[in-house]
Formats: sequence, C-alpha cells, structure tokens
Amino acid sequence: MKEIDELIDIIHHLREHCPWDKEQTLGSMKDDGAKEGRELEEAIASGDKEHIREELGDLLWSALLLMVMAEEEKGIKMRDAIAELKEKMVRRHPHVYGDMTAKDSTEVLEQWHEIKKKEKELKKKKITRDFVTATYVYQDGKTLLVHNKKLNKWIPPGGHLDVHELPDEGALREVKEETGLDVELIGSRKEFPAVGVTELVLPNFIQQERISPGHEHIDLVYFSKVVGGKLAMLQEELHDMKWFTLEEALGAKELQDDVKEHVKTLFALLK
Repeated sequence: MKEIDELIDIIHHLREHCPWDKEQTLGSMKDDGAKEGRELEEAIASGDKEHIREELGDLLWSALLLMVMAEEEKGIKMRDAIAELKEKMVRRHPHVYGDMTAKDSTEVLEQWHEIKKKEKELKKKKITRDFVTATYVYQDGKTLLVHNKKLNKWIPPGGHLDVHELPDEGALREVKEETGLDVELIGSRKEFPAVGVTELVLPNFIQQERISPGHEHIDLVYFSKVVGGKLAMLQEELHDMKWFTLEEALGAKELQDDVKEHVKTLFALLK
C-alpha cells in the first residue's frame, strides 16, 4: 500500500536525521503501543470521529516504528510478521476457511481459544521439518501456479519427497501428478569421475518456510520448462490452477511475496 510505504520511508528518514528518533530502541519504546491503545480507547469512548481518526493514525505509527526497530535490532522482517499473521487468522477461522462450522459467535470464540491452546502446546514441542519440492513451470511466456486446498494459497506445483526419493526426481513426479505435465528441470546432471557418484540437479533456491506452529518445510525450489504431457489438475489436492504472465503474477494480490520473487527470477532467466 503506497501510504504505508510512505510512512515507513518517513520513519527511516527520522531514524537517520532526528536525534531523538535515532536514540529510540525496542526497549525504550516497548510501552508505546499500549499507551497509544489506551488513547484510542478514550477516543472511541468519546465518539469524536476526528479524535478516533487521529488516534488510529498514532497507533499505526507506533506499530510501524516498532516493526522498523525489530528489523534493525532482531532481523525480524515485516513481511514475515505479516505472513505469520495472515496464516494465523486463516488457521483460527476454520468455519470460514476450513471444514468446521460455527452456528454463532459463542462457538467461534470456543474454536478460537481451543486452536490457540493447541498452538501453545505445539510451540513447547520440538519443531518438525519436512523436505518438499516446489517447481515453477514455464511455457510460452507464462508460469503455472496451483491453488492448494490444504494450504489455501497459490503456490507452484510440489509436495513432500517420498522415502528414499531423490529431490530432482520428486520435483518431476509432483509436477506430473498435480498438473499432468512433463517438465525438464533447468540445470544439468554431470557424471563425476569417481565411480558411483552422480551430481543431482541443483535447486534454484532453498528456503525455510513456517507451515504451522511447531512444523516447517524446507522448500527445494526448482525452475522448469514444459516438454510434454497434457494439462490435468489433481482435484484431490487442488482447488484450481492457472497460467500467469509476469505482469499478472506481480499484480496478483493473492500471491505471496516469495512466490512473486521466484516468478520474477524465473522470467528473467528464461525470457
């Protein structure tokens, strides 16, 4: 959002040029959000529209300022905090985004608190991780993305590696199963001089992705080109699939930032 970006630019400018803003830290500003929240509460109680608007702005400023400080001091990215928030809101509304039902607001709150309780229990346990493939498919100036039912978001074709399966073989299998297409991974295998040693096709990226509390994916991200097959969606796992041009992908609000970045890299490599 342009206005938010402009506010963040002002914060960075003040952090560089204003002596007071330079001195502030997460520690010195830790109570600022609560203070602004109380002032907003008073404004709402007054019913004064202009006062409410002003205090909403002050609370937003406080949140953005703390976000900037968190990135400076702790390396916490705003996009990661937003992505985690989006995932949490979807996860805690299973009556909207999942298969559960809620007949009234009381049941909604009961579900919310039960899900929150389970999330806290999972955080106490050791994090589990799975290796998965994510393969961006390119053909005729477009890339194919699928809408995964379980994750409820647009992603490239991919999934968990089978036991004893090589990563590049798993990437090819997942694309075939989900889309019906045969693809060629962009990369090459070379035989090593040593007997019994073969180089695998390297992923274009490797990334760590938080899926739910206590569980993460290690994404092996591949780029590929279509070489055959017939488009056929795996309906058991997917809601939809769609070809995107670069412009369509970058302009699609429903696509996550990491997907857009990989699409940009894919098109830069192949166009």
